[in-house]
Amino acid sequence: CGCGGCGGCGGCCGACGCPCACGCGGCAACPGCGSCGACAGGCAANSGAVVSKEVMDFCNQWQLDSKCVDYLASQGPEVQREAIEKFRPKPGTTNVSGLFMGYLNSLVKWR
Repeated sequence: CGCGGCGGCGGCCGACGCPCACGCGGCAACPGCGSCGACAGGCAANSGAVVSKEVMDFCNQWQLDSKCVDYLASQGPEVQREAIEKFRPKPGTTNVSGLFMGYLNSLVKWR
């Protein structure tokens, strides 16, 4: 990014879809957006937990909301891997975040 709008990563312009509470990557809990290339992790808006770049890239790809980011980040590596590799919503799905939460709940339930 390079705009300097995020104190945590030094350059999040918000175009990357950071799920921070403020939406720009500059919230106090955010160490960076994870997809701007200037930082290593992302922000789970409610928990303040650092999220892996792979999880952030996946969430950004499907435009998942911060609840999805938090929930996925809170899961173990096996659940995260399965979710990232197998979640594929149909074209035209209008509530991808809702669909993902149901999918992730089903993965967690059967573990």
